Amino acid sequence: MESNDVDITITLPIATNKQITFIEHLIIDHPCAIDELFALTSYTPYLCRLKFLSLTDRNVNINNVKPIILRNLTHLSIRIYTTMSFNVFQIFISNLNSKLKYLSLTTLVEDINYLDANQWENLILTKLSYLEKFDFKYSACLVENYDTPIYLGQLDQFISSFWLQRQWILDIEFDFDNIIYSIRPYQYVHIYVVTEVRIQLDS
Repeated sequence: MESNDVDITITLPIATNKQITFIEHLIIDHPCAIDELFALTSYTPYLCRLKFLSLTDRNVNINNVKPIILRNLTHLSIRIYTTMSFNVFQIFISNLNSKLKYLSLTTLVEDINYLDANQWENLILTKLSYLEKFDFKYSACLVENYDTPIYLGQLDQFISSFWLQRQWILDIEFDFDNIIYSIRPYQYVHIYVVTEVRIQLDS
């Protein structure tokens, strides 16, 4: 193997009972396809926290990926930089078989379905019923001569009883050449107004 062979892929088989590890925290800081991720995590059944910086769907038929059971996984953090539709993401979550309490998702994929409140509600109720904290960020470029997908859905979808009970809000921010949609916990802000009273005493 030459030193410049940087794109070589080695397939990792699914682990057997004799090959498991006791790793509880795992960070993957390179692009990882779904089948590779599931094969890798088959060696870590005791995994509690998983973070990977780039999830890809590199020529992978998600329907052919076997589900993985990570019963101890409670915290999941994902960044998606390439073409992964929200539909594929939903299948990925469905195949995890975990009781997630915390989900952080950042995506640069311009699939407007990521901003469909009804689809998120259905996914959370059916596949993420233990979820307590949800941190989501979706970025889209705003540049000249580029048709940026804009969310045209009803904003009041995100103020239904489902979202209000969990105190999750949709926030929209314009940042230079980007429009950023985020779903985050509502934070109470206490504002204290201090009035200064000056009394002038006549001498």
